[in-house]
Amino acid sequence: MTIFAIVLGVVSLLTGVPKLLALEQVRDNMAAISVDTNLTRAIGALEVAAAVGLQISSLRSWAAAGMVLMMVGAIGHHVKAKQPIKESIPAVVVGVAMTVFLVMSL
Repeated sequence: MTIFAIVLGVVSLLTGVPKLLALEQVRDNMAAISVDTNLTRAIGALEVAAAVGLQISSLRSWAAAGMVLMMVGAIGHHVKAKQPIKESIPAVVVGVAMTVFLVMSL
């Protein structure tokens, strides 16, 4: 379980930090699905917080649940923007991994 939490935490950091910093490529990608810079930074902050939460045993379930909800929102934004399905694959993979982690941690 701990290795799984570490891996998911690294994934959350790798996806969250660029959003938190609002790097140009991230801003462009998020703008394509109608997400402004302030919301991009907020999502990044939540992903970084989830990365930390996944490393604290008493917060793991909450962090994973939060990430699942964010991935559902991400998929919804991709669908609403009528993007090709391949654009949603990262959110689906992370969402499924977080769901598995959440179920395993209950």
